[in-house]
Amino acid sequence: MNDWTYSGNPALNDKDEVRFLSGDTSTGNQLVTDSEIEWALTEESDNTYRAAALVCESIASIKTQDADMKVGDLSVSASKLAESFTKKASDLRRRATARGVSIYVGGISQSRKTTVESDSDRVVPFFTRDDFDNSGSTNA
Repeated sequence: MNDWTYSGNPALNDKDEVRFLSGDTSTGNQLVTDSEIEWALTEESDNTYRAAALVCESIASIKTQDADMKVGDLSVSASKLAESFTKKASDLRRRATARGVSIYVGGISQSRKTTVESDSDRVVPFFTRDDFDNSGSTNA
């Protein structure tokens, strides 16, 4: 492949990070081109984990077209390779989702809680601490 580069440093750029995450780092066994990775990055809005998952799905699709072969003691299992890339794609998508999740806890301090509660643009909680307070009931 003429359109294949890898610096060995995934922190250098998104393309190298996608190569690293997808496992396409061997110059002796090039799987996808730089152009294909650039396209995957564009398709996945520059999310390297999702782009790497897309690349793995593409590799798996290609490998499922290859036949398993055995010649003497040497065997090549393309189906196992395809299965491996499919699993890797699933793991990368899970990791991409987990990386995008942030949990916000309002009211870390009293002043922050007051600031959050007074924000007219905030999303009002579905329930609050006092929703189930029956202190005023007369049940005996």
